[in-house]
Amino acid sequence: MRITATAARTAITGAAIIGLATGCGLLDSTGSTPGTPTATEAEMDNLLNPCTDIRDEWLIELGLDPSTERDIVNPDKVSSWRICGWEPSVFSYRMDLLSTSRTIDEARANPKIKILRDVTINGRQGILNLNDIERGDVCYVSLPAEQGMFEIAVGWFDKRPIEESCELAIEHATKLEPHLPR
Repeated sequence: MRITATAARTAITGAAIIGLATGCGLLDSTGSTPGTPTATEAEMDNLLNPCTDIRDEWLIELGLDPSTERDIVNPDKVSSWRICGWEPSVFSYRMDLLSTSRTIDEARANPKIKILRDVTINGRQGILNLNDIERGDVCYVSLPAEQGMFEIAVGWFDKRPIEESCELAIEHATKLEPHLPR
């Protein structure tokens, strides 16, 4: 995966997330745009924010460079997603941590997600999967959480077998999982 592919992935993922978070701008039954707080809604969502809640020491343990952090979702807006990504000091791949109110059951029901297999990471039953948006270039480990789900995504900047992305995603998920809320 080249740098341009990463930029495209980020743009596509961002657009997809914004579409999911805002409901494509449609009004709900209260006359508000979904994702916009109303008088009865909280002003912010209660999701773990990977960019602010993941310690640099944990990233360093994973071999990632905290200074490469990139916040993919606008942090001061209500959203059903919070996404942050990092790269190792040797520019070879990117790991994104996705924090969402979406659930494993929603992921399983999503026709754009290809489930490779079930996985157990430190006692959490999750799924190893690919998303049609990245055309099979990025592997995800999706883990359940009280808030919904966490996803650890790995994609290489060069062309490598997807098995290598999945292997690294599982490795990072295993090391990161103890730091993620249940």
